[in-house]
Amino acid sequence: MDRWEELALAKSHVELGERLVGRQRDLIARLSAQGHGVYLAHALLDKLEVSLVTLRDHLDMVQRELDEEAKLAQPLRPEPAPSKSVSPE
Repeated sequence: MDRWEELALAKSHVELGERLVGRQRDLIARLSAQGHGVYLAHALLDKLEVSLVTLRDHLDMVQRELDEEAKLAQPLRPEPAPSKSVSPE
């Protein structure tokens, strides 16, 4: 897998994690509104949120590495030659 594929995969993992966290929050709200206990649902939400932080950290790492590779791949620009001034005679 190349770095660009890894970036795409990391983005999809973050998106999935965000959907799961959102779904779990909605579930907790519905269960709570119906008078059900939500202790275990909250425990799972905590684990999902920790996982989401890890997924985001990985995405950031891959993006930083690609940015660094792009900087290194850029050709160095030569310094402009000093202009020759013409002195008045």
